[in-house]
Amino acid sequence: MKYLKAVRLNNIILLSILFWGLISHHYINELSFSFDFNSDNINKKSIKGISKRKYLLYYFINLIMSFACLFISNLFGGWFQLIMICHFLVFTYSLRLQHLPLIGNLLVASLCVIAISIPEFISNENLMNLSFNMEESIAFTYLICCFGFTLIRELVKDIEDIKGDKDVNSKTLPIIIGTKATIVTVILISIVMFGFLFYGLISTPINIKYILFYIPIITFSIYFIFNAFKGLNQNNYARLSSLIKLKFFTASIWLYLSLFI
Repeated sequence: MKYLKAVRLNNIILLSILFWGLISHHYINELSFSFDFNSDNINKKSIKGISKRKYLLYYFINLIMSFACLFISNLFGGWFQLIMICHFLVFTYSLRLQHLPLIGNLLVASLCVIAISIPEFISNENLMNLSFNMEESIAFTYLICCFGFTLIRELVKDIEDIKGDKDVNSKTLPIIIGTKATIVTVILISIVMFGFLFYGLISTPINIKYILFYIPIITFSIYFIFNAFKGLNQNNYARLSSLIKLKFFTASIWLYLSLFI
């Protein structure tokens, strides 16, 4: 049970739903690991009974499992290099990059994009179609949403964790530019994401299948922006984080529902 908490099982499950949903569309017709115990303790996010030694043990168990799965799958050598790079980036993030303004946030968002882009590269010899028309490229839409939503959530999480991060001398964006300025940044990124979603909606043929994707996600995005503006004056950051997870979950469920529409 402690192992499952240490590897952030809920985040893995959510990412797995996205991953296998994208895989399904190809064959029938998507975390952060922290060594920063002091900050987690202050922010009340630490897992009781797990020492640094056990965290390292769990990490290396995952490392070995990832390579074991790679050998079993019989994928070519390029995947070995990719996994090595990803593990190195996760390790570097945990030790240092998470304490730097925006760099760690962008890294986590990029790693999530890499994870859910794997089905596209396994299933297709060519690169994905970079089209805003969702009928032509579901994967492209999901990659942009994954990057944008993850970046927003990471910034909101930094705001939530600002007390503990200050005590361990982190230099996250909320510490450098302040909480309100970071919320403004979140709002600006959210508006850009809203623009992307709206452009995707009008670029995609009118079809109940795609309407069921865009309308809920756009609605949640508007509601998120509204709550983010409220966050300038009151501490409802946990609500913002929950809304981001809800958008991820909604997009994930759509992948499976759309197979039957």
